[in-house]
Amino acid sequence: MSEETESYAKVIMKDASLLYDSIKAASAVTDEVPIKVTPDGISLRALDLSEVSMVDITIPPAATSEFKVTKPDTYVVKAAEIMKFLRLVGNDAVNLDLRRGTLVMSSEAEVLRKADLAVFKPEGRELPLPKINYTSNFKADIKYLRQIVDLGKGVTDRIELSVVGTDLKLIARSEERRALEVTLMREKGSLGDSTLEDGVSSRYDIGRLSLLITSFQPKAEVAFYFGKDLPLKIVAEIREGVILNYYLASLMES
Repeated sequence: MSEETESYAKVIMKDASLLYDSIKAASAVTDEVPIKVTPDGISLRALDLSEVSMVDITIPPAATSEFKVTKPDTYVVKAAEIMKFLRLVGNDAVNLDLRRGTLVMSSEAEVLRKADLAVFKPEGRELPLPKINYTSNFKADIKYLRQIVDLGKGVTDRIELSVVGTDLKLIARSEERRALEVTLMREKGSLGDSTLEDGVSSRYDIGRLSLLITSFQPKAEVAFYFGKDLPLKIVAEIREGVILNYYLASLMES
């Protein structure tokens, strides 16, 4: 058997939309998604070209119906190409056969669909996850952040997270003193489990944040971690046992 036809990993997902949702979430950061396959599962981890945002997604073997890895490796795929095929498959099962230079995908339902996609080797070393000691974190329904970001894009290029007492304020404020504000309050039920340091605030690019928070649908409340001049960390479970992590660099105060 040649290296081109030798199978390095075979994975069967009983619902192709799991992989579609994962690739879609990663595509908010990069058009070319690194897929690392090891006996521990599938990892999608990438940094954008400007090194402002990062994504990390883990799909455990338990989320698949068959998982066999003979040679752990990382494969870079074009997000648009793989999503186009997975969109056709929908919620049917999909088979992944990872080989040297090729990802063979197939799905058999009312018809047999098959695609051979080119894969590439990643450039540079493997990305480590940021190690950050956060001073504040909270859980909330993602809809509140989506609302202020959607409205704020017409007002400013940044969004501010600010702790006032036991409340958390989401603020979109322009240089012309136009402002939109949403306050999450624990006693009203809009603010979930939280550890908040009073007076702490940080600002983030509203356009980049919009790309991240509109690219996935969480199963439950989303966890947010932030601090003065620290990256915003967003943690969400997008499927049972499938965890999404985003990191977005803060806008440093001048």
